[in-house]
Amino acid sequence: MKARGLKISVGSLDQALARFEAAYTRAARGEKVRPERRLTFASLQQLTAALTPARWRLLEILHREGELTVYALAKHAGRNYKNVHGDIAAMLHLGLVERTAARRIRVPWEVISAEMRLAA
Repeated sequence: MKARGLKISVGSLDQALARFEAAYTRAARGEKVRPERRLTFASLQQLTAALTPARWRLLEILHREGELTVYALAKHAGRNYKNVHGDIAAMLHLGLVERTAARRIRVPWEVISAEMRLAA
């Protein structure tokens, strides 16, 4: 089953800690707190280096086709296996994709949204 969504943003460690503190405070007061799945990069340059157009295309293919081996994913993408393998390793590290018990790759998200603020 896929999780609903992942939010990707550019922000500082202080902003991430402030979100955590606010959620902790709400939970301590007994309020219901929804888990937030977020991937935050320190800069736009880091975000675009981690989520390249080629990697975004792999996410789209996996979302459309379902679980695939790296080899099958490379075939669907029309790309070299070694390059796709490297991209998948990076995306596994970031939590953008996951490996199943059958050693296939899947996208655990229904929606990935990105947010970038122009001013602090």
